[in-house]
Amino acid sequence: MMERLPGRQAAAADRGPWPGPVPAQASAGAKPGQRPDATTRGDEGRASGHQDGGWQPSHQDGSMPASQRLIQSLRSQPLLIVLRPREPLAALPLLQRLEALGFRHVEIAWQPLPDWAAQMAQLVRRFPRLELGAASVCLAQGVADAAAAGCRYAVSPVLDPGLQQQAAGCGLVLVPGVFTASEVHQARRLGCAVVKLFPAVTAGRHYWRRLSEPLGGALPFCIAAGGLNSEDLGPWLRAGVDAVALGSALSEPGEGQQPGDPDRWQALLEALQAVQQAVPRVEAPVG
Repeated sequence: MMERLPGRQAAAADRGPWPGPVPAQASAGAKPGQRPDATTRGDEGRASGHQDGGWQPSHQDGSMPASQRLIQSLRSQPLLIVLRPREPLAALPLLQRLEALGFRHVEIAWQPLPDWAAQMAQLVRRFPRLELGAASVCLAQGVADAAAAGCRYAVSPVLDPGLQQQAAGCGLVLVPGVFTASEVHQARRLGCAVVKLFPAVTAGRHYWRRLSEPLGGALPFCIAAGGLNSEDLGPWLRAGVDAVALGSALSEPGEGQQPGDPDRWQALLEALQAVQQAVPRVEAPVG
């Protein structure tokens, strides 16, 4: 039987350097609902290198904003795995495999469960080499739970200024979902450095690049999500998005495979590495 935390008192301790956190004591001055390691953003960690399948800490400027550290980590490995277990601890066996293989960014879908934050906090502490975030956050309680659990980031399918303000107050990076030019414009005005293009499959892979000129200037860092599969990694990254999130498609293994099959996940990681090793280029949109 999986070990459970005794309650919310076990919510997240300071995870140390970013990426590649190491467990540490929780900050004493954190306010209620605030991530314990977000009392002073300038004290948050440094970026790290990837060795032997996981992040190792190194020393860089600790004053870098949390959103920029997330961007730095995603530029190193532009892939997020989205899991939707019945409860966070149910994902523990698969997280062990993903960490051992060298995956870095995993989102666990938020649910309005009484002990979601406590369970998630246990995963955060148990897997220091994974950058664990909360997925599908649409309510204030989801933001509060993600912050209490010590998640490094949360992701939403919607753009909600109230949730953005709440997350900022907790020291939590909340990645909003955007689709229209108006939503991208509003996200920039709200100061969102990272956004999620959702549902990406509806927009098409050249959509994001087409927004740049009419919106005038640089767009936020873009995570394409919604309806994509492993075969979309190369085409979408070459077309101009910055990272890709894969979720439901990964729960549909091929013939003779199981969702947690290590060979299947190894193939996905190798496909990503092959894309990254290729000469980077942005494909010209057609039409």
